[in-house]
Amino acid sequence: MMGRRAILNSGLALLIGFFLCPLLSRIELLAPRAFAETKRIGDGIAAIVGAAVPSRDSEVILRSDVDLRARILLLGRGGVETLDRNLPDALLAEVLRSLIDEALILYEARRIDLPHPSEAEIARERARLVSAAGGEARLRALKERFDVSEAELMQIARRRARVVGFLAAHLGDEGIVTEQALRERFESGDHPFVGLSFEDAAAGLQLMIRDERVSQGVADWVRVLRERVKIVIRARYG
Repeated sequence: MMGRRAILNSGLALLIGFFLCPLLSRIELLAPRAFAETKRIGDGIAAIVGAAVPSRDSEVILRSDVDLRARILLLGRGGVETLDRNLPDALLAEVLRSLIDEALILYEARRIDLPHPSEAEIARERARLVSAAGGEARLRALKERFDVSEAELMQIARRRARVVGFLAAHLGDEGIVTEQALRERFESGDHPFVGLSFEDAAAGLQLMIRDERVSQGVADWVRVLRERVKIVIRARYG
């Protein structure tokens, strides 16, 4: 049986940006002039989570954080040629939202004094960054093109690893699908495996149900945190 942290990877992906693939597909269809032309000079605060102003207890998201995550997403989807494109405001807005969701969980993790992730857990998230970028060579091209340090990438990996730890501790057994649940869903016909036997459909159906449950659990947590934690958005894209 898969470990709980492995089960939560799909929910984490939805939370911190990889749910943006449909948006990326639409963006790729746009003419080059549809990309945002305004270059943002220097850095600045995109959002603050947990306070009205930056403080020791708040999570601060910089514009450069938003830009870097968006660059990684575009790089993985469209290759190194995207490094010469301006970032679309629609993508930046969605990435900022996902980073706010991530910051909400990090804020809560710090509040409850959740243990820091292990080096192995951080390394696992660093490897997922490589995968998201489309390989180490692409990520290296990004680092060289925009002077991104390895320390910045490792900081992303640490944050993501802590989010995984929080979800593993709080989502319970959402990712565990019993055979009874599998059979009930299969017999209902509410799945894309119509025409297959239960035995042939079981593995894919289990993944689908697991992803649905974990994604809903993540969404529920984020909704609760958004209601009770102060969020200040300073960057308006589009």
